[in-house]
Amino acid sequence: MNRITFAVALCGLLMVGFAQADDCRPQLPKLLDQAYPGQAQGQQLHDERGNFWLSAELSICKVWPARPHLTLLAVSLMRTE
Repeated sequence: MNRITFAVALCGLLMVGFAQADDCRPQLPKLLDQAYPGQAQGQQLHDERGNFWLSAELSICKVWPARPHLTLLAVSLMRTE
């Protein structure tokens, strides 16, 4: 998926209210662990910009209406300055 498509999908997801994002909320911990292995154990993760951790409380998910077999995630990555 190219970056523009991902950015458009993410912006669309962020505009959806939290009430509408509850359809996959029970599966959110499993989805986050699939996307970011190791985060469930509270480990700090690392990418090219440094260390980060996830905020599951600030993350949301939604089943993609156009493709119900896919789920969109908006994940809050926390970094220390």
